[in-house]
Parts: sequence; structure tokens; C-alpha cells
Amino acid sequence: MSLICWELRTTSTIFQNNAMRLSYRIKTTVLVLELIIAVPYTVLVFLGRMADIAAVLEWIIAFLLIPYLLSMGIDVFHIKDYIYH
Repeated sequence: MSLICWELRTTSTIFQNNAMRLSYRIKTTVLVLELIIAVPYTVLVFLGRMADIAAVLEWIIAFLLIPYLLSMGIDVFHIKDYIYH
């Protein structure tokens, strides 16, 4: 998804809108944070130790999905300005 956003950013006029830039930054930040948290989560799950810590990391990953979904809402709300012009 981040690669798609990067491609749109470099080839489109949609990202001249500040809200769309904010949406792009939110998506990129959430993606990086989830990848950083996913590595220790995966290690803890496969080792079978510290299940409580793995559960906390799983919830953090789940709650990081909220800003990502909100940024999708920003996209939907602002894309209508570009579709009908």
C-alpha cells in the first residue's frame, strides 16, 4: 500500500492537497511501526515464551490499524474533489 501511495505521490496532482499528504504520512508511519513491532511479536510467538508480552504486542498492532483506517477515510473524503474535475 505504501508503494502505491509513493507512486501516486510522484505521478499525480492529488498529493498537492495537504490532507492527502497527511494521509500518506500516516500510512507510511503506521506501516513502519507495524513492521517494527511485528518482528518481536513473531519471535515471541514462535519461541513460545512470554505469551503476555506477545499478547500486548498483538494488541498494539491491532490498535495501530485505527489511524491507518482513519487515513483511508481521509482519502475517500478528499478524492471526490479530483474525480469530478
